[in-house]
Amino acid sequence: YIELAGKLACLLFMQNGRHIAPSICILGSKIYLTIFNCSWLISTCSFDIHENPEIFL
Repeated sequence: YIELAGKLACLLFMQNGRHIAPSICILGSKIYLTIFNCSWLISTCSFDIHENPEIFL
């Protein structure tokens, strides 16, 4: 998350009108959905893409 947060902080800084940035992080077979703001973030619990592919789609 550190690298992702750094890149999204640059995105929020460079794009003057942007207030939030959604992201998808895939680590192996796990996926995390995260929404970043200038001062906070909210993230889902991970879920396995291979166990529940219908949730992913």
